[in-house]
Amino acid sequence: MKPQLRVDGRKQKRQRSFSRRCETSVSSAYFIRAGGDAGNGAADEARQHAARAHFQESRRPGLRLLDLACGCAVKSLVLAQADPAVRVTCVDRAEVLEVARDLADRLHVTSQVTFRPGDLLKDDFGENWFNAILLGQISYYLTPAQNAGLFRRIQRTLAPGGKFVIDAIMASDSDAPTKPASFVTALLWAISGGAAHTFDHYQSWLTDAGFSHVSQLSERWLVAVK
Repeated sequence: MKPQLRVDGRKQKRQRSFSRRCETSVSSAYFIRAGGDAGNGAADEARQHAARAHFQESRRPGLRLLDLACGCAVKSLVLAQADPAVRVTCVDRAEVLEVARDLADRLHVTSQVTFRPGDLLKDDFGENWFNAILLGQISYYLTPAQNAGLFRRIQRTLAPGGKFVIDAIMASDSDAPTKPASFVTALLWAISGGAAHTFDHYQSWLTDAGFSHVSQLSERWLVAVK
């Protein structure tokens, strides 16, 4: 039993550290929103891109947001904290959701969040229900066929007019790929057959899945409308 206890202790320590890093990003975002002039972090980035993706147009009151491969869920929890009417469903591995639940408790938004352990490649998330879906940094771990299949299921899950936002390192469409994308492609190809895909690849998969108005928000974010 002792070796198992040592492993569990390291796991809990990593989870606490992960949660603290997420909370730091959230705190930076709140400081900016309150009028401060310092900090950026994942939370503030999520808030900015949510505005650019016009999530507010999907609210109809009470945005229903599905956060897939949510990690600590800092991006969706920021939106929930900013609007008590927002309802978030977080999907990831059970051990990852422990971290997301801890962060939701710290931010006092647990009553707005459903935590659902799941498998992105198999689970059915329903039809025509969510107003917005956020896909975390997972698509470049997947093969083209896996992404295409996932995007088709996500399209069915979105309500008409819903927004699908993807957070992913994208390869350049030019002949000179960026260093981060090149590194990610080499590493992930060796590990899982995945790669840093180009925006054109994402646009093709999303269009084939039935999305319209696919646009790139930044080097790492894109949005598609059902």
